Amino acid sequence: MGKRIEKRNRQQGWKRAVPVAIFLAGLLMVVFASTVLWQDWRDDVSARNEYAALRTSFDRQFERPIAQPSEPRPPGISPDERPHDTRIDMSHFSAINPDFVGWISIAGTSVSYPIVQADDNVVYLDTTFSGERNPAGAIFMDFRTLETFAAPLTMLHGHNMRDGSMFAPLMDYLDPAFLDEHREITIVTADGEILVYEVFHVRWTNAWDRVYLLDPNEPATAAVFAAAPEGSQVLLLSTCASDGDRNERLLVYAARIHSADGETGA
Repeated sequence: MGKRIEKRNRQQGWKRAVPVAIFLAGLLMVVFASTVLWQDWRDDVSARNEYAALRTSFDRQFERPIAQPSEPRPPGISPDERPHDTRIDMSHFSAINPDFVGWISIAGTSVSYPIVQADDNVVYLDTTFSGERNPAGAIFMDFRTLETFAAPLTMLHGHNMRDGSMFAPLMDYLDPAFLDEHREITIVTADGEILVYEVFHVRWTNAWDRVYLLDPNEPATAAVFAAAPEGSQVLLLSTCASDGDRNERLLVYAARIHSADGETGA
């Protein structure tokens, strides 16, 4: 009799313990998920605040162009009639980060960010412009681009963030109506020169596309120039898919049409 009572007590103990264990496991999962969500939210807010402050500084500088005449101005010609003398003072951003090479803006979108270039394509995947570790990273020029915005092909990389920041708006270029209304991309170089590009092609690809080699002898690279207006300098924007295959990439092609001095990209 005593053994049966002891066995029944053990069984009842297990029956009571199982729901408690399930509850505790569920509670741990909730705590873990909440912690991850809080960290993600904190990172998103931190990156947004950093880039919002930088954007405010950029807007101020853009409103105060400084004249750097390359030759004497003829009598009777005002500065406003000499757009090629106009430069934007971007030294503030170079002082913050020596890797600064320019600023990209796409009117009508949230794309307005500083551009950096490092010795590899890894550091700015999770490092912001100001040097903070953050999944948002920074918009960065491919390290193999040796001539800053003067090379035949310049590639910029940026994350497709779930909060719609960084290069996430590039996904909208898959909509033909959006493409027609947002073809112009503006770059202000670290030297203050204003470059204007026009989007001419958008396509899906993957991380192994040979266009990422930036080799002019590659057929993939040759195809870029074949699609561009003859003689154009091409800007290639790359971002990843927001879901599905993590190796998917979206490429936005734009050809330089002119700079602030009226020079065409040809």
